[in-house]
Amino acid sequence: MVNTRISCVICAYNEEPRIKNVLEAVANNPLFSEVIVVDDGSKDGTAEVVEKYKNVKLVRHGVNQGKSKAFVTGASAATGKFIMMLDADLVGLSNTALEGLAEPVLSGKADVAISLRSNSLFIYKWLGIDYISGERIFQKSLLEGHLEKMSTLPSYGLESYINELIIDGKLRLASVLWRGVVQTTKADKVERWSGLLGDSKMFLQIIRLMKLRTVIRQIWTMTRMAKANMR
Repeated sequence: MVNTRISCVICAYNEEPRIKNVLEAVANNPLFSEVIVVDDGSKDGTAEVVEKYKNVKLVRHGVNQGKSKAFVTGASAATGKFIMMLDADLVGLSNTALEGLAEPVLSGKADVAISLRSNSLFIYKWLGIDYISGERIFQKSLLEGHLEKMSTLPSYGLESYINELIIDGKLRLASVLWRGVVQTTKADKVERWSGLLGDSKMFLQIIRLMKLRTVIRQIWTMTRMAKANMR
């Protein structure tokens, strides 16, 4: 696949045990013109793991500021025409998966592509799209005029905000099935009940930011957009 200057942006917070899985797939990958990791004030050895990859650019926040702010930092530093967002806790990420996500956009079939991971919720698999997936690719120009606002969003408001940009822009949307790629759940990272509490907090932040009717509208609209682009 021809390199068309894709900046890979990865936001990480306390991902020392997991981020290597992602970096092994993206570092030295010809798909990307650059790989940027924003260490959002991690208290573990996340930054030390990243520093072992000499061709990966590490940007560090002194204190934890949340994923939205971390992404804005990474996107602001990106020089590519396209940005591919990746979470730092993916397992099973491969070059095939990365190229599969990029292909609809690079070939001109879609303006935005979003991953549908193997462990996405059943409802998302049934609909055919995971509307809050953290793995997506789009032109950096989509973010023009929005980075300042995005930096003020709560930690879990980033993807929902980008969804509004996709919907408002009536962009062509592709949902890409990622067989064998899973995201580590919060319950797997920490004690089970703390993980469930973290998942609940994430959902409540999304609802607080977007309102329930907006969440439902996003899911409905993006499902229709993805299916329409498959015709």
